[in-house]
Amino acid sequence: MKKSLVWLVLFLGSLWFLMEGNSDLLFVALGLFSGAALIYTRAGADPQDKGPLCKTEVAARVMLALIFLYHGFPKVMAMGENPMSVNKNLWLLVGLAEVVGGFLMVIGPARFRKWGALFLVVVMAGALGMVHLRGGFSMMNGGFEYQLLLLLLAHSIYVGAGGYCPICAICGRLFGSGRRDCACSEKED
Repeated sequence: MKKSLVWLVLFLGSLWFLMEGNSDLLFVALGLFSGAALIYTRAGADPQDKGPLCKTEVAARVMLALIFLYHGFPKVMAMGENPMSVNKNLWLLVGLAEVVGGFLMVIGPARFRKWGALFLVVVMAGALGMVHLRGGFSMMNGGFEYQLLLLLLAHSIYVGAGGYCPICAICGRLFGSGRRDCACSEKED
C-alpha cells in the first residue's frame, strides 16, 4: 500500500507540473514511469487478479490517463467556464468524465477500467461529432485525426477490459463469418 501511495503522489505531482506549463520531457517521463509503477503495484486490483500485465497496454493506459487528466482538470477547476461556445454544464460534465476516466485507467481492476474507458470513448465521440469532423482529417485544420486516435485507443482498452466490441460485430456481419464477436472481446483481465 505504501508503494502505491508513493507512485500515486509522483504521478499526480508530474501531472501538476505539466498543467502548470512545465511541459518538459522530464515531467512527461516521470508521469509515464510513476503511472506504470502504480499499475504494476496493482493498486485497488481484485485479489484474484494475479495474471501477467501486457506492457504495451500499461503504456497505453498511462498515456491515455495523462492526456485526459491534463485536459480534464482545467475544465473542472474552471467550473464550466470555457473558451468555446459550449454549454457550461456540458463543459463541466466533459471535464469530470475526463478526470474520472483518466484515474480509472491507472487505478483499479478491469471492471473500473472498463467504465473509465467507456467515459473516454463517449467524450471523444462527442468531440468528434460536435467539433472536429467538420475540420476534415488533418489536425492542422482543426480536424479529427488525434481525437479518432484517442477514441480508438480508449475503445481498445474498453474491449480489453471485457467490454462489448461493436466493431467485431459489424465486421462479422459484413464479412459473413457468422460471429458477432472476436478474440479481442474474449480476453479476460
